[in-house]
Amino acid sequence: MRDQRLCRVRYHMTRRCYNTTDKSYHNYGGRGITVCDEWLENHEAFYMFAISHGYTKNLFIDRIDNNGNYCPNNIRFVTQKQNNRNKRNNTYITIGGRTQVLAGWAEESGVSRTTMGMRHKNGVTGKNLLKPVEPKQYDLGGVTATAKMWAWVIGIPVNTFRVRLKDKLSLEGMLKPYCADCVGEKGGQAKLTNQNVLDIRKLRKSGVSVKNIAKDFNMSERQIYNIVSGNKWKHLPI
Repeated sequence: MRDQRLCRVRYHMTRRCYNTTDKSYHNYGGRGITVCDEWLENHEAFYMFAISHGYTKNLFIDRIDNNGNYCPNNIRFVTQKQNNRNKRNNTYITIGGRTQVLAGWAEESGVSRTTMGMRHKNGVTGKNLLKPVEPKQYDLGGVTATAKMWAWVIGIPVNTFRVRLKDKLSLEGMLKPYCADCVGEKGGQAKLTNQNVLDIRKLRKSGVSVKNIAKDFNMSERQIYNIVSGNKWKHLPI
């Protein structure tokens, strides 16, 4: 055989069917999957079949019927994506009389595989699996909108809006416009005042451990380290 990759393909194909020590044997030889005599005995026969049936170095060998053997009428060469979708452990879903793997439906509908998998696990069926995910709505002062819309209205990055939600800021804090020139306590996300930061640095200089300072200010040690080292609140003297 002239193609080294095809040599490896044939080697692993026969190994997983006949070598009981192979890690994949239980999925192949252990299930009765075999290689046809012609390919088992003749390297060149397998090579000629592959070359004449569309094999290229970016394709993978695939059995059309996962319960069938490695033989000419059950072998094709496919992309990695196609190969992954023809595995026994894939989840097959039928919608409108058409059956395909979950990943295929997710790709067609635009719904993530994770979301569709959770829906399927929870008993959702049919076209309900394909429904677009409705963005979560947030109520601020009696007005409801998505995080993206609120961020646009306030004039802040959407991630900043989500951080404000997580920090449970007041309505005034949630609606505070973004200020590129605001630093320290003037920033929309600040939990500390300038004086707090100066006190933290003073305590550290006096020998108080980062761990104890973090405990006193209800912060993580990493946050305190960033403050005392000057990685954060750079506008204040260290």
